[in-house]
Amino acid sequence: NKMTTKEYTTTITTGKKSKEKTLSSVYDTNTKGGAIYANEGVYLTVTDSKFDKNSSYKGGAIYADKNSVIRIVDTSFTNNIAKGLGGAVYADEGSKVYVIANNKNISFKNNKAGNVANDIYLNQSELYLSANNNHTIKIYGDITGNQADMYQSANVVIAKTATLNGVTVHALAGVLSVANESAFSNVTLNMSGTSSLSVSNNSIGTLSLKALNLTDNTSNDVALDIDLKSVSSDKIKAETVQGSGVLNAANVNLISNSKNPVTVKV
Repeated sequence: NKMTTKEYTTTITTGKKSKEKTLSSVYDTNTKGGAIYANEGVYLTVTDSKFDKNSSYKGGAIYADKNSVIRIVDTSFTNNIAKGLGGAVYADEGSKVYVIANNKNISFKNNKAGNVANDIYLNQSELYLSANNNHTIKIYGDITGNQADMYQSANVVIAKTATLNGVTVHALAGVLSVANESAFSNVTLNMSGTSSLSVSNNSIGTLSLKALNLTDNTSNDVALDIDLKSVSSDKIKAETVQGSGVLNAANVNLISNSKNPVTVKV
């Protein structure tokens, strides 16, 4: 069979004082990782870097092969493109990807896969989002998965343009902020520890879950919107609910007022 080749551009910025370097390489059409391909079983750490305008077939910037471990510290991803899956990162079976906002905020923005806003694809793999010093990880594109797990122990913002699809979310600590209630599809949410959830975005909507699991004998805070004029509020619905824990409506954003007393069911 004749190999078809295509040139992909790789741009990586590392360190505070280093200069941006652009590398052009020729790969076949099955290229994995526009900037980094982590071999099966590899342990790799990327620190204080920026991945911008990389392209590949799978994993526009990084491809984590089976059973590899990737630590991404203080590093953001912008304008990366995958023709297949994983606009910024593709994590294959058994791999673990740690995104750590240690000394600054991290963002995934304007990454695309198949012409759709997409940041990370998880194929039977795990994504860990953590932070120190109250830093934030912001996701602007989709996180999609197949039998995938996302562990959140940071303040994580799922922007209005982003969705979560086919992922089990383990909320362990920090605030999981959802800017668009319709962002979740086929998502299981496990609430535990000191984690809290915010669907407060100045509009009324319903967050629909495949399953909601609440750790026994715990209480997790929720921030939501209430509209007294229309007598409505944000809702959280799940096909199944397990555990004796409770969600506590701790923070309320009042969208509109009412001249008369009203009762709003939350």
